[in-house]
Amino acid sequence: MAGNYLRLIIISFATLFISCSKENNTSTTPTGIYTNGVYILNEGPWQDPNSSSLFFYNPESNEVESNVFKEVNKNIGNDGLILGALPQSMTKEGDLIHIVINEDNKIFTINAHTAEYLGKITGLTSPRYMVTTPDHRAYVTSLEETKISIVDLVQEEFDTGSVLNKIDILNPLSSEFKQHTSERIIAVGDELFTNSWSNDNKILVIDPNTNKLKDSIEVGIQPQSMVLDKNKKLWVLCDGGYQTSPYGYTNGSIYRINTKDHTVEWHYTFPNTIPKRNICINGTGDTLYFIYTDIYRMKIGETEPSKVIEVQNQQTFYSLGIDPKNGDIYVGDAVDYKQAGMVYRFDKDFNKIDEFRVGILPNSFLFNYN
Repeated sequence: MAGNYLRLIIISFATLFISCSKENNTSTTPTGIYTNGVYILNEGPWQDPNSSSLFFYNPESNEVESNVFKEVNKNIGNDGLILGALPQSMTKEGDLIHIVINEDNKIFTINAHTAEYLGKITGLTSPRYMVTTPDHRAYVTSLEETKISIVDLVQEEFDTGSVLNKIDILNPLSSEFKQHTSERIIAVGDELFTNSWSNDNKILVIDPNTNKLKDSIEVGIQPQSMVLDKNKKLWVLCDGGYQTSPYGYTNGSIYRINTKDHTVEWHYTFPNTIPKRNICINGTGDTLYFIYTDIYRMKIGETEPSKVIEVQNQQTFYSLGIDPKNGDIYVGDAVDYKQAGMVYRFDKDFNKIDEFRVGILPNSFLFNYN
C-alpha cells in the first residue's frame, strides 16, 4: 500500500511538472539570439505607449520570449527604451528590422539577430508601412497625410536617417474625403504600388525614379491589404467599409491586378458585409490566406475562397502570418482588445501545433530566417 502511495505521488509530481512546462514556456530573460524564429509585434491599446511590445517565438522549441525590445535595450538612456504608442508593422532589410511606430511618428531600427537598438527615424506623420530599395532608401506610407515619405536609411549612422522628400498623392477632386492616404506598399520592378484604404477605392502606382504618382487603379471600397503572387500579380482585399461610413458600406471583395498594364484581371465579391482583413500569401506565392471572421484560403488559380480554420468561442482573429519555409499558419487573437492576446500556430494542413500568450493586440508577424 505504501509503495502504491509513493508511486502515486511520483506520478502526480511528474504530471504537474509536465503541465507547468507546457504552460510556462514564456521567458523574460533576453537570450540575444533571435534567428530562425518569429517576431510578434503587439500594438497595445491606443494612446498607451507603455503597453506595446515585441515578442519572439522559437518554432523548434516552442519557447516564447516576451518584451524582447524592452529587455534587450533596457540599459539605453536613463530608463531604457520602449517601443512607444501603436507599433504598426515590421520590415526586414538584410540584417536589419525597421519597426514603424504609428502614433509616435517614428521608425526604430534594430539588429535582426540580437534585437539591439541601432537608431530611429523621425519627421513622419502617422506612418504605417514601408518598403526599402537597394540604394538604402525607404518609402513610408501614412494614414493621415496625403503624401508618401522618402527616407534615407544611412546604415553607418542610423540616427541620421531622415526624411529626404515627400511624394504628393492628394486627390484634388476629393473635397469631402481626405484622399489619398496610403497603407501597404509593394515594389514591383521599377514601380511602387500602394493601397488607399481609408475612405477610398484606389491602388496608386508610383514611379520611384521621378518620385511622382504615375497611375491609379479603381478597386472595391477600402482596399485593406495586398500581396504579390509568384506571377507578379497583385491581390487586393477590400473590406467594404463600415456601417456608418459616409464614404459607403458594401460587401467586401478581392481583386487581381496585372502589374504590367495596371488592369483589373479578375475580382470576387463576398456574399455579405462581414469584415475582412490581412490578406497573406505563402512562401511559394501560390496560395492566399485572409481573415473573414474565420481563416479562409484560396489558391491563385481558384475562383472562390474556402474556410480552413474556424474561430472558436471568445476568439477574435486579428492578425495572420504564413511561415515562408514550411507553410505554418500563425493567427493572432485580440481576445477582448484589453488583455494579453493569444497566438495559434497551425501546420499547412490546418492541424493546431501550439498556442501561447503574447502582448496586447498582436498585429503582425515577421519570420526571421538566415
